[in-house]
Amino acid sequence: MFSTPKKLTSEVSNKGTLT
Repeated sequence: MFSTPKKLTSEVSNKGTLT
């Protein structure tokens, strides 16, 4: 989904645990 794992972690941290 996301090219960068850092982005994914940021999204998860922001949204909570939304995949």
